[in-house]
Amino acid sequence: MTFEEAFKACPLISILRGIEPNKAIPVANALFDAGFRLIEVPLNSPKALESISLLATHFASRAIIGAGTVLTPQEVTMVAKSGGQLVVSPHADRALIECAMSEDIKPIPGVATVTEAHEMIVAGADHLKLFPAELVSPKQVASLKQVLPKHAQLIPVGGINASNMGAYLNSGASGVGFGSSLFTPRLNLDEIRSNAETIIKAWKGL
Repeated sequence: MTFEEAFKACPLISILRGIEPNKAIPVANALFDAGFRLIEVPLNSPKALESISLLATHFASRAIIGAGTVLTPQEVTMVAKSGGQLVVSPHADRALIECAMSEDIKPIPGVATVTEAHEMIVAGADHLKLFPAELVSPKQVASLKQVLPKHAQLIPVGGINASNMGAYLNSGASGVGFGSSLFTPRLNLDEIRSNAETIIKAWKGL
């Protein structure tokens, strides 16, 4: 499965910040069963590269596994060596995009302005993390879509939940990312599964 295939199947990114390796597969299985196909482990999670490696092996071609909070080209290389197929950054950095493309993994840089979005598109990124989404209204998403190239895909992240994602998607966002409204380390597996099912049901109802 390519990133594009996974994104088309379900354009919702699950962000497992704080996940530990021994819980990575059970949690990811619950997300996969609910319908998620894009799973991100932020690098500031405990032993994040170990979790990425475990998940990449477990899901093989069934889902796209990647890293979040990727800050340097060196980290991009580490993710690639761990089997990750996706790197998501909180910021706009041309060097990260170039490194990811050289490693044949998908870069999703973080942007907050038209200028940053344009620079990342020129650098080769076509999917952009709109971050933090708490500071960007759905109306602003619609305005950005009017001035960016048609192939640019905006993915709001930060404060997204089952209740507000529809406003962003209906305003032109191509996908969204879910953090604490889906997973936190304190939640048990049943709670995580319930959150995932609620989110997928809401998405399918749009």
